[in-house]
Amino acid sequence: MRSILTAVVGALIDLLFPKQRLVRELESRNGIALRNFLPSAERGRNGIRAIFSYRDRRVRALIWEIKYRGNAGLIETAAEVLLMEIHALIPLGEKILLIPIPLSGKRLRERGFNQVEKLVTAICKKDLSGSIENGGGLLTKQKHTVPQTELSRKERMKNLTGAFVIAEPERARGRTCIVLDDVSTTGATIAEAKKVLH
Repeated sequence: MRSILTAVVGALIDLLFPKQRLVRELESRNGIALRNFLPSAERGRNGIRAIFSYRDRRVRALIWEIKYRGNAGLIETAAEVLLMEIHALIPLGEKILLIPIPLSGKRLRERGFNQVEKLVTAICKKDLSGSIENGGGLLTKQKHTVPQTELSRKERMKNLTGAFVIAEPERARGRTCIVLDDVSTTGATIAEAKKVLH
């Protein structure tokens, strides 16, 4: 029922606010073409790796379409890019647990879906090697927090302290885990998730 409602709302949004030329251009590309079209991010730090530079308007448009419009076509294409990046990072044959950053219950109800969970699901479906396991539900957000974009770096670190818990610790024990989020600025969200997983 929720997916039907999301599709109806998406169709209404498309009718009232037609897609920009840039969004149509993003949608016309497959994973390899999208990877070549968007600017790479600078190397991350503290074990965090960004694929694209959020400073670029094309990347912001891609994230916006996925995050707020649930653009299924761009989720699939972004999943192709992310799958290529993951396979470039991990040794051949190594099994990994791909864990999406969860939303709080309140934010999930407001948005209707977790865009990062959708990306993880799409990545796992596209992974024909079977080396990537969907870690959705393993990490949960136990408290609602103020959006990180509204806070300073110091406030962001404090805002997330104690926000995440592991639902099934045994599932992650001894596993290679990759935590996925859509945007990383200070790295506070992934750092907190990583701390909980360790």
